[in-house]
Amino acid sequence: MERVIECRAMVFDTSEWVFGGYLRLGETAMILYVSNGNLQLSLVQPDTVGEFVGLVDSDGQKIYEGDILAHIIDDRLLKWKVIYQHGCFGIRNVGIDGYENHAEFFHIDSQYYFVGRKVIGNIHQNPELLK
Repeated sequence: MERVIECRAMVFDTSEWVFGGYLRLGETAMILYVSNGNLQLSLVQPDTVGEFVGLVDSDGQKIYEGDILAHIIDDRLLKWKVIYQHGCFGIRNVGIDGYENHAEFFHIDSQYYFVGRKVIGNIHQNPELLK
């Protein structure tokens, strides 16, 4: 099995996402990627860098660290933030409608954890989803 190591981050001057290899030199963060057959290097906002977790949501969309996922169980909306903690990727509960918010962490090691879950945004462009 080949592991895909891919990151995404927002470009400094445009706030557009770029996807590729992550490089860091001191305080400078960059993403290296191929565009139209040419190797490109973009300066990115370091706090927006997130790694691809190697799995996709229920619609087939790649899931990255910093994404916000949602699904409905028993008519209640559950939201989860994708994080890297304890040496692995996981999801942390950020809100359950009708329940007191509790911050459970679930280690994600298989596609099972994403059945019925969809990416609805990310912590950088949609922080209001964390409320």
